Amino acid sequence: MRFSKGAFLDTLYHISLTDKIAVDTYQLLPQTGSFVVIDRHTNVTVDAGKVETVIDGTESQARVYSSAERELNAYVRTHVPEWGSEEN
Repeated sequence: MRFSKGAFLDTLYHISLTDKIAVDTYQLLPQTGSFVVIDRHTNVTVDAGKVETVIDGTESQARVYSSAERELNAYVRTHVPEWGSEEN
């Protein structure tokens, strides 16, 4: 996605997301074309803006797991099968 200038910072953002979200350009539908940026550590709103361009995202970017994540996944699959963890 390409975002327009934020309300507080005079800059353009390029944001990559790990999960799919519903988003439109601000011009098409302001309700899903605007956003706020919240600091995940302090829960303070740090910026706001609007979406200028949406990239489809059909090009797959496979997630690369660290060895620690793979080991934890194997542990969970073995010891907590009710969680339904899949092999990565």
